Amino acid sequence: MVRKVSRAWEEEPVAHRLASLAEYPKKNEVVPLKNELMDRLNRIGFTPEAGVSIVDFVENVYFPAIEQRLAMSTVKGYKDSWRCHIGDRI
Repeated sequence: MVRKVSRAWEEEPVAHRLASLAEYPKKNEVVPLKNELMDRLNRIGFTPEAGVSIVDFVENVYFPAIEQRLAMSTVKGYKDSWRCHIGDRI
């Protein structure tokens, strides 16, 4: 039995249907709709506060995820490398 391991940092891609093929049979007719959607999304903007810091991601998402699928010795090595060599530099 093959079991798919879902990773906390992977998300399903988001797709939005702009129009049906019956309404807009040509690709160039849909371009203004795409531009309008992208303008709306870009107006919202992105701020650094909206995201997650690398340190928070590694400690709260990445490490718990690898603990479920890797050997504990491997996880310990990753955590030691993070603590001793990487974490303080970020």
